[in-house]
Amino acid sequence: MSAVIAYSVGIILALCAAKILFNFIRAVVLRVSFYKRIKKLCKDKGYEMTKKRGMFASFFRITKKADFTVEARGERYSVRLITCFAHKRAYHFINDRYYVQFARFGYILPMSKSINKIRFFEKLKKLPELNADEGENIKQILLLNPSPMEVFQLEGGRMKKSLVVDGAVMYGWQVYGAGGFLKMLNEK
Repeated sequence: MSAVIAYSVGIILALCAAKILFNFIRAVVLRVSFYKRIKKLCKDKGYEMTKKRGMFASFFRITKKADFTVEARGERYSVRLITCFAHKRAYHFINDRYYVQFARFGYILPMSKSINKIRFFEKLKKLPELNADEGENIKQILLLNPSPMEVFQLEGGRMKKSLVVDGAVMYGWQVYGAGGFLKMLNEK
């Protein structure tokens, strides 16, 4: 009996490790793909992109320093990356300093045709600070790559939530997913 339990625990741990490894590899592939696409876009359009930190630095730590900057037709963008390793997450930005990461879990009750959703609190994370040292005419971009499934901003200290879309201004940041940021630059 104990051998069966040990075997079952081993399988469960292996599946958990595989899921974590899959999420990390997915994040790496999406980040590499994004950097290739933005470099190609900048080269094709004649924009100037300057890397300030390594491509994967935001996987481990968010700092005041921008991850990269882009100068496009007289406008400058200072970009900080936030990484969401698991896609089925919801980010709730609660103020200019913190956001909360929630896991989503869906289940179907017997005799029910709808999917019920539960959100589990996972982490309280700190937002990077706006960096005024970079100048006044620089647009501060908060880029979610890979992006979570949902991004919400709490309004007026109440639990009223509004869905954040590409280009929305939130606490001094313009918030984008990778595709939205590339589209905005391409349309300049």
